[in-house]
Amino acid sequence: MNSSVRLDNNPQISCHSPENINTIRPSIARLVARYGYCTVNLWDTSITSLLLLRNQLGKGQLHVRANSLGLVSVAHNPLEDTKDIDPSKYFSIKTCEHTAHTDGAYLNGFLISEGQAQRIGPPSMVLLQCVQPAEKGGESIIVDAQKILEDLLKYNPEVAEILATPGCASFCRDDQIAFNSAIYEAIPDNRYRIRFRCDNALYVASSRVHEAVQYFCNYYLDNPKYKTTMTLEPRQVLILDNLRVLHGRKKFSGSKLGFKRFLRRTWIVDSTLPTAPKSFIATNQNDCRVFKRFEPYAAIQHDFNPSSPHLKLGIRLPGNLQAVLQSSSLYPFPCSDLKVRK
Repeated sequence: MNSSVRLDNNPQISCHSPENINTIRPSIARLVARYGYCTVNLWDTSITSLLLLRNQLGKGQLHVRANSLGLVSVAHNPLEDTKDIDPSKYFSIKTCEHTAHTDGAYLNGFLISEGQAQRIGPPSMVLLQCVQPAEKGGESIIVDAQKILEDLLKYNPEVAEILATPGCASFCRDDQIAFNSAIYEAIPDNRYRIRFRCDNALYVASSRVHEAVQYFCNYYLDNPKYKTTMTLEPRQVLILDNLRVLHGRKKFSGSKLGFKRFLRRTWIVDSTLPTAPKSFIATNQNDCRVFKRFEPYAAIQHDFNPSSPHLKLGIRLPGNLQAVLQSSSLYPFPCSDLKVRK
C-alpha cells in the first residue's frame, strides 16, 4: 500500500513514493475541507518531494525571501536570504514565539507582467515541510478561525460584525500594506477569509475594533477548543488553508550540530481572487513603479493542471449564521482614526 489516511489525533496522509503523489489529492481535499489543515508524510525531506506535492494542489506563489522555486528557509539564520529587507520584521528567522497569524496579511494589490494584470493577495494555502525539528520547543500551532466565527455569531454577534466590517483594520509590513481591510473578509462564492496578525503590523480603525480584537485574542487564540498543537517530524508536510486557519509556532532552542530547526515553506496562489480591472492593463501611460513592489509575490508558472477541481478553501458558514452577517449593516469604518495596536 503506497498511501493511507489517518484520523486519530491529527488528520494525516502517508505517501511512500513519488509515483503515488497524484493519488492523494482527493484525500487532502477532504481533510482540508473538514479541518482546515492536514499533514502529509512523504518518502523523504527533499525539495523535489515538496515541489511534487505543491504541484498537486495549485500554482506556487513567490515571497520576498523565496528562491526562484518559491521556497523559503524557516530557520534561525538572520543573514540568509534577507536581500534588502529588514530581518527584524520576519519571525521565521527567529527563535521566539510566533503568535497565530495568516501568511501574507499585508498583501493587496496588482502586478503588471507582459501587459497582463495579476491580482496579488495572501496565498490560499501554506505548505511547511519539516527537515529537522528543534531540539526543544518549536511546536506548530493551528487555530480554526471558522469555528471562532461560528461561535461569535451565536453568542457575541456584535464582535463578529465589527471584525467583518470593511476598513476595520489595516496590515503593514516593510513596503506592503493591505489598507482598509477586514479581519473576516467576504470573498467570492459566499465565503469568508481570515486576514490577521496580532503584532505591530496591525492597525485598527477605532477603540471599538481594538476591544473586539482584544476579545478575539484573549478568548480564542489560546483556547484548546479552537487550537491544535503538534510537533512536525522529518518528512512531514503541514498543509494549511490560509483562508480559514491561523498558524503559529512556540519558541524553541537547540543550536547543537544536527539539531538546528529547519523547515521549508512554500505558498500556493489564491486562484479565486477577482480578476484585475481592465484599466490596470499596462500601457505606456500606467507603467508605474508601484506595481514593481508586488513582483516578489508573483505566481510561479509550472505544470499544475488548471482543469483539476479547486479545493474547498475558506470559511463556509451554515445558512443561518451566514444570514446574520448578510443582514448586518456593515458600514465601512472611516480611515481617519487608524492606530497601531500594541
